[in-house]
This record gives sequence, structure tokens and C-alpha cells, in this order.
Amino acid sequence: MLVVVGSDVSQILDAIAAIGQNDEAKRVLGWMTKQDSAQCAEALQEAEPEVSSQIVVAAVLARLRGFIAEAGAELDSADEKRWQEIIERNVWVIGQIFSHPLVLVNREAYLGGKSIRNTGGNTADSCCATR
Repeated sequence: MLVVVGSDVSQILDAIAAIGQNDEAKRVLGWMTKQDSAQCAEALQEAEPEVSSQIVVAAVLARLRGFIAEAGAELDSADEKRWQEIIERNVWVIGQIFSHPLVLVNREAYLGGKSIRNTGGNTADSCCATR
């Protein structure tokens, strides 16, 4: 298991940001986007184990950096719908917080039963599952 702490995170995020500036990395990423998953998996299987591990770590950190930038830009926002959209696109973040995978099942899910007077039900922002 990879454990990254303290200033290592900043250094790794800076390295991920530099990927787009490296011509060789651009070429590899360009190739990967033109292949199907099976071809990429086969190429990674033939490579040294460290290569696939580095790609996984880079992908996760790039995704994390994107979430941090998007959420950071909205920190002063009280727009609940906007925050709901951000979390729905990045539901994996909640799974990371609780160290448990999480899947978005339904957004704005209806909960509870209504009476004959059309009262008693509620709408939740999201319905998520761990399995």
C-alpha cells in the first residue's frame, strides 16, 4: 500500500501538473486515449510492475488535484445545488473520507411515504450505497 504524507503530497501534485508539459508523457497519454481498455491493460501487464503503479498513482492524484481546484473555487459558495453537482461528479471523495467505496445510486431521491394529504415525504440530495 502506498502511503503519502506531508510535503510529499505537494511534491507529487506538482509532478502531476508537470506531466502535461513533458512531450514524452503527452505522447504516452495520447496513445492511451486512443486504445481500448484491454489494449492498455495488456501494455501495462507487459511493463514493469512499477510502471503500472506509477500510472495508477498519477491518475488518482490528477483526479484529486482536479477536485481540490474545483471545490477550492467554490469554498465561499452557499449554492447547495452547485455543491451537490461537485460531489456527484466526485462521489469517490466521500469514499476516501470514510475509507469505504461509495456509489451514487440516485440523485434527489424521494424518501418516505406520503399521506392522502400529500405530506410526509422528503427528498434527499443523494442516495449512495457501499455495495
